Amino acid sequence: MLFKLIKHEFKASYRSYLIFYLIVIALAFLGPVMYNIQLEAVASLLVPFVFIAIFGVFIFTLVNVFKSFGERIFGKPGYLLFSVPAKTRDIFLSRVLVNIVWMVSSIIVSVIAVYIFIVVLGGEAVAEGIFDTLKNLFNAVEPKEIILGLLSSGISFISFMALILLVQSIANTLYHGAKKGLIATILYFVIAWGVSFITEQIYANLTVTQQSYAEMGVGVLLSVIYFGISYYLVDKKLELE
Repeated sequence: MLFKLIKHEFKASYRSYLIFYLIVIALAFLGPVMYNIQLEAVASLLVPFVFIAIFGVFIFTLVNVFKSFGERIFGKPGYLLFSVPAKTRDIFLSRVLVNIVWMVSSIIVSVIAVYIFIVVLGGEAVAEGIFDTLKNLFNAVEPKEIILGLLSSGISFISFMALILLVQSIANTLYHGAKKGLIATILYFVIAWGVSFITEQIYANLTVTQQSYAEMGVGVLLSVIYFGISYYLVDKKLELE
C-alpha cells in the first residue's frame, strides 16, 4: 500500500513541478542568449525573470509541501485517501518521501539553472572555472564532513515536513473555524520560533562538532514528537471536510 500511496502522490504533483522546472530552465537559457545575440531589450526583460523564477522554485516547492500535508490529506482528496485500507503511518511516510524527492529536485534544478545562465552568458572559460572551483572545494572537505552534512540536511528536511504536518493536523482537527491554511502557517512560525529560541540556549556552550551532533539529535527527537502528535490527531480527531 505504501508504494501505491507514493505513486498516487507523484501523480498528483508531478505535472506542476515539471512545468515549473521547464519554465525556469528555459528562462535561464533564453535570457543570456538574447543578450549574446545583442537583443538587449528582450534580455533586459528576461534576465530579471530568471532570478525571480529561480527564487520562485523554493516558494513554489514550499507551497506544494504545505498542500501535500494539507489539502491532499484533510481536504476533499482525503475522502478517497482514507477510503482505502491504508495506515496513517503509510500516508505520512508517502508524503515525506515524495516531498523529499521534490525538495531535492528543486535544489538541483535551481543549481542547473544558475549554471546554464552563467555558462551561456560567459562561455566555456567560465564553465571550466566553475568546475575547477567546485573540485577544489570538494577536495578540501573531509569525507566525514560530507556525510555529516548530508545526514544533517536529511534530518532537517524530515523535521521541517514533520512540523508542517503537525500544524496542518492541529489546524484541521482541533480548530473548526475558517482560514485553516492561515492558522497552520501562523502555528508553524510560532512553533519554529519557540523551538529555535530554546535550542539556541542549549547549543550556546557547545563546540561546532558538538552542536552538529546535537542539532541532528534534536531534529530526530522533534520529528518523532511532531509525527507522534500528528498521528494521534489524525487517527482520533480527524473529521474530513
